[in-house]
Amino acid sequence: ESELGFEARAFMAELTRGKPVVMTASYGTDARGRQILDLSVDGEDIATAGLEAGMLKVWREDMRGETGARPDWCG
Repeated sequence: ESELGFEARAFMAELTRGKPVVMTASYGTDARGRQILDLSVDGEDIATAGLEAGMLKVWREDMRGETGARPDWCG
């Protein structure tokens, strides 16, 4: 899990290196007080780029289901 996280971080760092990152939408905060945002670079949505490259997977807090367990995003 840690290795995949480092790979995703490296991908995002390369995608945004030396470029302005623009906030395109704000949705407030999550249960832990973190801001929920849409970001873009060079007019490309950063989350979409990460999903298409296989570096990110969709996550919503309500995906825990009946067991309360997180989905296996490494699989």
